[in-house]
Amino acid sequence: MKNARIRLGQEILRRRKAMGMTQEELAAKIGKSRSAIANAQRLLDLPEELLALIATRSLSAGHARALRRVSHRYNALLAPRRSG
Repeated sequence: MKNARIRLGQEILRRRKAMGMTQEELAAKIGKSRSAIANAQRLLDLPEELLALIATRSLSAGHARALRRVSHRYNALLAPRRSG
């Protein structure tokens, strides 16, 4: 079972592609902010493990996005050490 936020992100992406609209154009059409559209769509970029936690409500969408940002920064900091 998918979380409503994940389904919303999928629907937004589907509509944007079908209508050839930008996030801003779709936001104006459906009465949402551009950032709400971007955040909903950004959920789809999360790893499957985080999506599964969101779907079971073990983790909020906002916390999952924060974890994703932290993990990218952590990996970027470690990259020079790994190659050296």
